[in-house]
Amino acid sequence: HWTQGFREIAYRGASYRLGLLGVGQPANAALVLGVLDILRQQGLDVAVQAIKKGLADVRIYGRWELRFIGGPWVFDVAHNPEAVGHFLRTLRVSPWQRARPKRAILGFMKDKNYQGMVRQLAPHFDEFYFCAMDSRRAVNPKVLGDYLQPLTTAKIDIFSSVPRALTCALKAEQPAFTALLGS
Repeated sequence: HWTQGFREIAYRGASYRLGLLGVGQPANAALVLGVLDILRQQGLDVAVQAIKKGLADVRIYGRWELRFIGGPWVFDVAHNPEAVGHFLRTLRVSPWQRARPKRAILGFMKDKNYQGMVRQLAPHFDEFYFCAMDSRRAVNPKVLGDYLQPLTTAKIDIFSSVPRALTCALKAEQPAFTALLGS
């Protein structure tokens, strides 16, 4: 169901679609359903169809936001090592865990632990597009590329802006999976 933009969970014999794909979302949904069970016991009855619609329709844009642009693209505002770890855990349970090649389009701010994030991502992607973000706080993409180079044999490209990186990515041969990450 991932390719259609949802996951399914079972809770007390019923099936629920989740509009959020992140690895932690089934546990979050189960918590919501548990709270609704308690509220139901106290007299607040929410229609099952309303619950199913709410769980299926909920979105957090920029958090494992899946789009198909010639192939699967995930947009995630992962901006610290914990968020990148969450992104990677979700990738590991997704249908694209073994897909190759994978492309990452990245840009980070200087006040973030960009070295830690680049280190985490290094073994999981075959191509890296580092781009300059429109901020004085942004890390120079060449610095990111220079940091990554000894950590991987992946292809590294440097771009002067996010739009230029995206334009190049869209014109290039489409990989099996593309992720746009950063802050």
